[in-house]
Amino acid sequence: MALCCAGTLYSGRLFTLLTLQVPSASVFDDFGGAAMGRLGRRLVYFTVYLTIFTEPIVFHLTSMESLQQVFYQQGLSQRLAAFIVMAIMVPLSQVRGIEDVSFCSVIGIAGMVLALVIAAAKLFLLRVGDYQPTQWLRKPEDLRGMLIGVMDIVFTYGGQVNWMRYIISMRTPSKFPAAVAAVSAVMTTAYVGIGAIGYRQLGASFDLEKPMTSILPQDAWTVVMNAGLFAHCILAYQINLNVWTHLIIHLAAPALNEPERQGSAKGRGAWAVVSLAGIAIACTVAVTFPFFSTVTAVIAALGDLAGAYSLPALFVLAMVGSRLMRVERWFLYALIPLTLALSVAGVYSSVRELIDQVSA
Repeated sequence: MALCCAGTLYSGRLFTLLTLQVPSASVFDDFGGAAMGRLGRRLVYFTVYLTIFTEPIVFHLTSMESLQQVFYQQGLSQRLAAFIVMAIMVPLSQVRGIEDVSFCSVIGIAGMVLALVIAAAKLFLLRVGDYQPTQWLRKPEDLRGMLIGVMDIVFTYGGQVNWMRYIISMRTPSKFPAAVAAVSAVMTTAYVGIGAIGYRQLGASFDLEKPMTSILPQDAWTVVMNAGLFAHCILAYQINLNVWTHLIIHLAAPALNEPERQGSAKGRGAWAVVSLAGIAIACTVAVTFPFFSTVTAVIAALGDLAGAYSLPALFVLAMVGSRLMRVERWFLYALIPLTLALSVAGVYSSVRELIDQVSA
């Protein structure tokens, strides 16, 4: 987690360098085009954009899981939970401005804080004697499981594929690294704190197949906790779907993303069709492959590493490499093959695991 936090801070610097170098960029492939022409754009299409296309699936899955926990007494089925999430997302998906979506996310942040506080309190009050003693180091059962765990942590520090949507809406893009630093500090504190408390209390008996919010004893506080988590996931889903829709329209009909065309009947119609298609795809895949940890790992391995490190490093070297300090330049040269190798290993491990889970 510490390495991912540091990496996120550095990727914020890379994105800012690229934005200052190509101030007219509105989507990630603009960087690729400026740095390496058609090849650069294609590299973005098959890594970063592939991740953007698949990320709504994870948020649909997480929203389903938390909704089932809210209605645990009613025994809400996975399929029904998926359709309820879809129904909620239909109107939310029609909010187009990223500033409006970001404002809504304040509710999601409050929901997550509420969920974290309740989870921490319940863990503190848990009787440790009911569980196996804590292990200082847990040896993974196999390399594949370890790599999937690594990819899941990479996913939690991902989201760089959405950063272009944020940067272009900022009045002062050069301040973006400060925003990344603030968010990363809060994220890391929360992740490490809850993770440490959870592992201390649950030890080696922690159920790796479920989120922590799903394995704590069920009561009224658990319902409130999962309701907060559900609010957070739905609004995170809204943000990712907004980026997804904006990107699809940019690739298929870029003129419809122009401010003067967005409010037209054709612009609104295109947004509605694309966003609803995104929800339908996410719902279908989430119901077909309801394996949260493995699906998350697949998505992280496919594009989060490339979108956060490999491609930004490559494009920075191509555009401003000669102006960087020698130490940083060599660091970028080492970072590219390292993250690519980890990505390939993650894809292989997570896809193999997903095939085994579907077969079973």
